[in-house]
Amino acid sequence: MKISKKYFNVLSLLIIFTLSLSFISCGSSAVPDDSVKAFFGSLQKQDFKTASTYVKDANNSINFDNPQQKEIVNKIVSKLQYEIISSTTDGDTAKVKTKITSPDLVKVTGKMVSDLLPTLFAQALNGEKTDQAKTDKMVTDYFIKNIDDPKVEMISNEVEINLVKNKNTWLLVGDDDLINAITGNLTKAFADLSTSAQ
Repeated sequence: MKISKKYFNVLSLLIIFTLSLSFISCGSSAVPDDSVKAFFGSLQKQDFKTASTYVKDANNSINFDNPQQKEIVNKIVSKLQYEIISSTTDGDTAKVKTKITSPDLVKVTGKMVSDLLPTLFAQALNGEKTDQAKTDKMVTDYFIKNIDDPKVEMISNEVEINLVKNKNTWLLVGDDDLINAITGNLTKAFADLSTSAQ
């Protein structure tokens, strides 16, 4: 199943958002829980600019190659759910244990491969020339449809979110566990899709 590398940008936008982290001051969050709530609340509203103000060294800009990419990312974060389980503070550092639930992109990706591969394989057997743009659109449309499905499988991860105090504001420290939880194990789905594309 050949999928262009450009398409993979769709799935990696959230990683870029979380890891390409320049902090812009956002006011005051007196306790760590407040920053965690504000961060997830902003993500659920697809307000990446505000969400980034609660992340240490975050970049408030996120760019999309096309409207479909933006729609996929927005649908993922709009389905985010979170529950703060506990929090501890030690001076200027804190840990907030949070249960994060999001669409299971590993399941969506696996289903996509099994659903679309026969069509692409049949086209190849019939000698049809691969139309890369058409293939990418097929994959993008599939993701949008399945993530938007009310019955999309969800996955929950418990993550210990690290925060640091900057003046009167607590800032989240992005790491792989947080990224995976927010994106429904995106890095594993990305790796699986990359393997399938070879």
